[in-house]
Amino acid sequence: MPHGRALTSPSIVARIMRENGLSFRRSLGQNFLVDANIVDKIASAADLEPDECVMEIGSGIGTLTVAIAPLCARFLAVEIDRNLVPVLGANASGFENVSVIQGDAMKLDFRGMLAGGCDSSRPRPWKVVSNLPYYLTSPIVTRLLFCGAAISRMVLMVQREVALRMIATPGSDEYGAFSVACQYKTRPSIFSPVPRTAFMPAPDVDSSIVVMDVREVPEYPVPDEDLLFRIVREAFNYRRKTISSALKHSFGRERTSIAVASAGVDPGRRGETLSIAEFAALSRSFGMEFAKAPPEC
Repeated sequence: MPHGRALTSPSIVARIMRENGLSFRRSLGQNFLVDANIVDKIASAADLEPDECVMEIGSGIGTLTVAIAPLCARFLAVEIDRNLVPVLGANASGFENVSVIQGDAMKLDFRGMLAGGCDSSRPRPWKVVSNLPYYLTSPIVTRLLFCGAAISRMVLMVQREVALRMIATPGSDEYGAFSVACQYKTRPSIFSPVPRTAFMPAPDVDSSIVVMDVREVPEYPVPDEDLLFRIVREAFNYRRKTISSALKHSFGRERTSIAVASAGVDPGRRGETLSIAEFAALSRSFGMEFAKAPPEC
């Protein structure tokens, strides 16, 4: 099997698929990178040290795997497609630091897989470097953000629309609960645009490389993150309503009125205009209200 930059050659990728009786599975979001320059950009964005460890989700035939593995101490290559796993294993066979895991990223225990940090002798957080399947990008990123694993940076290939949601500001059309989660947990930025021609087969959308540096401590910490994101979800479930109207469905009219006033938020504003700092203030206010009395009937 070919290694290294050969895996970015469309003709070689086509031959590998043909010789193994494989076809690209749209249902699994299989669009393989065939642009060496984009692979190099992803490796640059990962900014790896030789003693760091990497997890890749959606390894495919191993294009990113064989490019990144020489740069780190340990590499976990996760692939859901059982038919691709032997090809991935063969292409990565020259790297003793690569472990191939067949599994569904929506079901795997990331916290357990990455427990203890990268190196037991000198624990370090992991880095996640992936060309994610676009139909599951948001759910996978959300799982990674909240799985409790020690992750310091994520370098992800995502649909451009998703990248814009990650970095969206309050009041913009792209701003939503996913934006708040990404920015509460990380410092996301768009590293580079990626054209459709960088993939085989070419997707119907443009893409971006996103870098997400995980915050050791949130900029606006709260005592109860579950409560915070319950408030965020409710605010965006009713994004065209005022924040008071949106939250009263779950928290009751009187309690919402008191908590919103205590947080210093104008009750007539829409949730889609609130900053993370304001959502955090609401969370703390509701937390104090819950501590005072039992939930309303």
